[in-house]
Amino acid sequence: MLHNKNIFFDILKLIIFLAIPNLGAQAFSFHELSKNIQKHLLNNNAYVKSEVESDKGKQHLAFLASGLHHRSCKEAMKIIGRYEDYQNHIDFITKSTYKNDRINLELSSNFLPFNMILNFKLPRITDSGTYPFIFDNGFLLGLKGKIYVQEFKENKRYLCLIAMDANWSGKKTKIPDYIFEMFTKTIGEIGIGKLFRISGHRF
Repeated sequence: MLHNKNIFFDILKLIIFLAIPNLGAQAFSFHELSKNIQKHLLNNNAYVKSEVESDKGKQHLAFLASGLHHRSCKEAMKIIGRYEDYQNHIDFITKSTYKNDRINLELSSNFLPFNMILNFKLPRITDSGTYPFIFDNGFLLGLKGKIYVQEFKENKRYLCLIAMDANWSGKKTKIPDYIFEMFTKTIGEIGIGKLFRISGHRF
């Protein structure tokens, strides 16, 4: 009987973990960033880093984007969480839709190696929390990432820390590493800059 109860509670904990993205997800730590990156962010700059390496027919991507926002997390995410409106604000996104908790972005620009469609499940983010996501189809299949939205109390100029990290490893694409790095970093820099501005931040 005791064994059955333990199994029941183990299953219950697993269901809660999967159903609520904020539980069990590791938080993003501002203090774990290097002093140079902390200073860069505190000087009102977004930080974006993309590293791509190839090895034995595999290609690996490690991506990080972060910024400190002047508005509260709730105020900022009220705008940033409107994924379907991205087509109206970010030039390289030609179409954006959000339906059944899935965001669909069609990308086209001169700095991209080809037109892309990104389609993945992501909750409507409206406030602080940690939100995992995964690319379950199309380009960069299997990419895993997290979006972090946290109240920031280290400096009175800023109220919210917003960051995203993502990692992918898969069959080597036809895109050279340095071009892969360039366009993913450019997407990050333009994207975070535009989204911060339309949600009330001033660089």
